[in-house]
Amino acid sequence: VEGGGRAIGGMLKRNRALKLVDVRWNNIGPVGGKALAEGLSGNSTILELSLSGNKLSDEVLGEIDRRLSSNRDEAGVTQGSIRSTSPYSSSSSRTPAPLSLPRRLP
Repeated sequence: VEGGGRAIGGMLKRNRALKLVDVRWNNIGPVGGKALAEGLSGNSTILELSLSGNKLSDEVLGEIDRRLSSNRDEAGVTQGSIRSTSPYSSSSSRTPAPLSLPRRLP
């Protein structure tokens, strides 16, 4: 399964069209999560990445969120967001809620 995370990370590096990626419940672990984060560097098209149900740490989720938060859509709105309710994250609550950090440019 870590190979799947690496493959998706490689695809994200080359992506110039997708804006939403849903990889919920794919058992992606730390190695695959880091590959996803790496794949997002230099990618400005992904606006949302759904990661619920994977085995990602707070550190990996934070890195992915930092990379997504700089992405902008055509309207100039910073909408990079990550949605995760990973049961393996130390900050996940008993009632999962998506983490979404939309921002608007001044």
